[in-house]
Amino acid sequence: SKARGGIAGAAVDSGRIVVFGGEESAGTIKEVELYDVSARRWSALPDMRTPRHGLGGIAYRGRVYAIEGGTQPGFFFSNALEALQVP
Repeated sequence: SKARGGIAGAAVDSGRIVVFGGEESAGTIKEVELYDVSARRWSALPDMRTPRHGLGGIAYRGRVYAIEGGTQPGFFFSNALEALQVP
């Protein structure tokens, strides 16, 4: 998994958690990762179209949504909303 701050996450079901976005010294992060609790393993998912930090996340009916967040480090905001692909 990738070290980051200002991330969002959502439990897709009882055994899988999706973590996405955040920021690091190089800027905002587009990577999306899935943690499989039973396998104790991280795997990469398709990147977000809009890299950002300080965003919200929710899982609803098997989909994960990335909500708003800043597109640049610091005190920035966006109204971006994305449905993330989760197998």
